[in-house]
Amino acid sequence: MQSHLRDNISIGDIARSSYVSPRAVQLAFRHHYDTTPMAYLRHLRLCGAHAELVASSPRDGATVTMIATSWCFGNPGRFAIEYGRVFGEPPHVTLGRRSLEN
Repeated sequence: MQSHLRDNISIGDIARSSYVSPRAVQLAFRHHYDTTPMAYLRHLRLCGAHAELVASSPRDGATVTMIATSWCFGNPGRFAIEYGRVFGEPPHVTLGRRSLEN
């Protein structure tokens, strides 16, 4: 999963690469991480998008939509809601912070 965070992958893809059934993947994630495979993947992608937002600036042409899309979030509004829930602020605030510091 880690090496395919920016790829459009499904639970079937994860199962095939692990040589197990999709149900086995679901059970393993529930047992080891207490979550679903797709929720875990979404969290990893949110963390990747967060790191990119922190390192980017609107002055360099970066936008929240561009960064969200590059991390496989197809709906910018939903991305903003989930991002805010995890990081405690909207993604545009994170992106704009670097511009204010320079």
